[in-house]
Amino acid sequence: HLNTKGVQLTRVMNLKNEPPESREPWEDESEAAALSDSGFAVRRLATEGRHRRVKLARFRKPDHARQRDFRGCTLNDLPIEEDVVHVEMMPYEIADVEIRFDVKP
Repeated sequence: HLNTKGVQLTRVMNLKNEPPESREPWEDESEAAALSDSGFAVRRLATEGRHRRVKLARFRKPDHARQRDFRGCTLNDLPIEEDVVHVEMMPYEIADVEIRFDVKP
């Protein structure tokens, strides 16, 4: 769920289907193992030409969220508050947000 009308989700991507070369290596291998492929990415488009503070709400609290470029490299980590990921959107910006969940055995 997005809290604003001026931003649209244009694509939802399954992380398991992404080619390995598009994944950015994690600094800590234990973090990579814990997060694995348990998550998804969404492509957002700001449609009104205005700066927006967007709340991307989920039914489950994410453990990690980042904004990434189209090659999968991290642009910045995103703050998480309860089940909401906070994202700053520039006018007419198109960008991906990757959300991951901790996998507990």
